Amino acid sequence: MKPASLMFPPTVDLSRRAATLQFRLGPIVVLSPHFDDACYSLGSFLSRIGRGTLINVFTQGIYLVRPLPGPEALPDQRDIYEIRDGEDAAFAKRCGLTREDLGCEEPMLRGRRVHDLRQLEDDIGQIEIPILRTLDKIASSFAPGERGFLFAPLGVGGHVNHRATAETVLRHLDKIRGSYDILFYEDLPYSSSLYHLFGALKRVGRHAGGTLSTRYVLAPPWHEKKALIALYPTQQRGSPRPWRFWPRATWPLAPHEAFWSFPANDAMRVSE
Repeated sequence: MKPASLMFPPTVDLSRRAATLQFRLGPIVVLSPHFDDACYSLGSFLSRIGRGTLINVFTQGIYLVRPLPGPEALPDQRDIYEIRDGEDAAFAKRCGLTREDLGCEEPMLRGRRVHDLRQLEDDIGQIEIPILRTLDKIASSFAPGERGFLFAPLGVGGHVNHRATAETVLRHLDKIRGSYDILFYEDLPYSSSLYHLFGALKRVGRHAGGTLSTRYVLAPPWHEKKALIALYPTQQRGSPRPWRFWPRATWPLAPHEAFWSFPANDAMRVSE
């Protein structure tokens, strides 16, 4: 992709009702590497749409960002799952989402670090078949001739689970495009780094096709976004900070959510 198409892409403002109309009418499916990623990256957008299916991929782990106080300070794996699943259920209820849990293992359960990209193929091996089967199952419920919108992470940054989820979609674009228009969302908080965001856009663009892409943007009031993030208290070291949820872009100059369509994905049905 040419740098100019990344720096100054055609942009659709999702605060305009007309810009969200098709998303409100078509089936919405979101691939979330972990329980919190859909909320962090697309929470306000999903809240405004008010329905959809959330597929959580890597949901088995042993790590909490904020340790629990008191006698539960050292919860076991089952306890951690129940805590994180409960947080995610509250978010899904707030946004009218149904959930699918693929139950795949986070890196620590497999004896490795989250940024060890040498193990990318191991993660893809875990998730490839479950993702494709789940997408097929959801698509089987579509009305005749209906297409869904699949929101997949760009894979911004070096977290191997995010990269594996993005790479799985890229490897199966032709198959997935049979039922879905594919849009790639900017993983937050990782997309607050311009360097990492550009790297992901170039990587996805090489697979998804086209030198001109469209960036869809929603800049919700911070109090709205913060309230959604707060539904995941064990994943916050302190009060959420706006700068962590502020993708680096020429516009808007405020915390926002964003996703991209690429011409080869036939996802250009929504216009300004």
